Amino acid sequence: MYRENSDGEFNVSFGRYSNPDWIQEQRIRKASRVLQDTAVFNTDFSYVVDEASVGDLVYLDPPYEPVSKTADFNSYQAGGFDREDQRRLRDIVIELTEMDVSVVLSNSPPVTVLYEDHDVFSISYVDATRSINSDASSRGEVSEVLITNVPPDDQRRKTLSDFTE
Repeated sequence: MYRENSDGEFNVSFGRYSNPDWIQEQRIRKASRVLQDTAVFNTDFSYVVDEASVGDLVYLDPPYEPVSKTADFNSYQAGGFDREDQRRLRDIVIELTEMDVSVVLSNSPPVTVLYEDHDVFSISYVDATRSINSDASSRGEVSEVLITNVPPDDQRRKTLSDFTE
C-alpha cells in the first residue's frame, strides 16, 4: 500500500515482522502474468480518457468517500479528495462508458448517490477486510461498493473472473 499524509509524504509503516507470511510467490507470479500487457498509472484520473480505448477495462480505486467525520481518509493525499473530485470522477466514468470502455470503480457506500440515476451502472455491495493495521485483532470488515458498467452476461463475467482466480 502506498499512502501519503497531507504534506505529500509517504506514511505507511513497514511493521515489525519476524517471519512475514504475506509474501505469496504463486500469487505474485500469477499477477505478473496477468499484468504483462497492462498499463498502471498513478496520476489524476482524468488522464485515463486519453489513454483508454474501446474494449479496455479500467479499474478506478480513488480515495473513498468518507462514511463518517472520523473515517475521513481523504487527508491521506496531499490536496485531499472531496465530493467535487468524486463528481469529476463520475463524469469521467460516464465519458469512458460513452467510449465503450468497461469500468469498475471501488468506493464506500455514500458515493452511490452519484451513480444511482444512471441505468448503465450496476452497484454491488461487498464486505472487505482491512489488513493495514499491524494488530490483526483490530482488523475488521467494512462495506464497500463496486460500481460498474460491465454487462452482467456470462461472457463478461468470465472475462472478469479470469483476473480473480
